[in-house]
Amino acid sequence: MDRRDPSERVVMEKKPTNTYPAAREHVDRQIAQIQALLARHASKHAADTSNWGYPGDLAHVTEILDDAIEFLGGTREVAVT
Repeated sequence: MDRRDPSERVVMEKKPTNTYPAAREHVDRQIAQIQALLARHASKHAADTSNWGYPGDLAHVTEILDDAIEFLGGTREVAVT
């Protein structure tokens, strides 16, 4: 089930050529939002460097992004230790 508000979903039109550009713009906005959130997350980590929760958060995000990369035809990167 899609938990997003209907206004946040990409409207599927009759032809893929009409839908793809809007879907791509939506993905680009999401990537920009992720970058902004990562910057904010880094600031929180800088203020509390002994908290293992922040590296754990990024490990989880890495797993999610690996899934997206693999879905799009890429390969998973070697884990950072």
